[in-house]
Amino acid sequence: MDEQDDLTSAQDVPGLPAADDPRRRILEAAWRAYDPAHPRQFRVVDVVREAGMSTKTFYEFYASRDELILDMVAYTKERLFRELARMLEELHEPEARFRRGVEVMMQVVEGTPLFVRGLGQEAESKLDQVVDQIVDTIIDIAMAAADESHQEGRLQRPPTRLEYEVLFSGTSFVLVRRIRDGRGGLKELVPELTSLMLRHLRS
Repeated sequence: MDEQDDLTSAQDVPGLPAADDPRRRILEAAWRAYDPAHPRQFRVVDVVREAGMSTKTFYEFYASRDELILDMVAYTKERLFRELARMLEELHEPEARFRRGVEVMMQVVEGTPLFVRGLGQEAESKLDQVVDQIVDTIIDIAMAAADESHQEGRLQRPPTRLEYEVLFSGTSFVLVRRIRDGRGGLKELVPELTSLMLRHLRS
């Protein structure tokens, strides 16, 4: 993807703090400091070093690392939903839509601490809720897109919600395992996952 389409940066995010707001500086530093190959090693000390500020200043704006992670995920979720809406407007062929949808998923999962663990109980619960919202919204969008393609004769049949849930659950399992094992390289999976989904949906 082009840099301007990076879903895990601070560019063009609805509701993001102004450019001169220290919270914006912290968020931008956090996205740069986050290493998807080592999600458990995401630390406040690395964020403040990247931001060029003191730990004291960080805690004036965020009570904890957990709060920062929830902010990162919330803003990325907004970018994700906007990108998927744009995809539906610009792309019409099922294959192109699924490929772009999978690309978006890979980028969000790899570039955002969605599956960081070791959080407090309240933060983990909130993070799980956001992940569920993301999955449900992606399925809603995918179903609407498939229905449209079916009506236009581009897709033989629209999949059921259960089929989508099985597909996305299986995909999520693969992604979480790769992140947990520090393997990364999720973008390499885009062609195979796209082909797998399309083969199933066209069967």
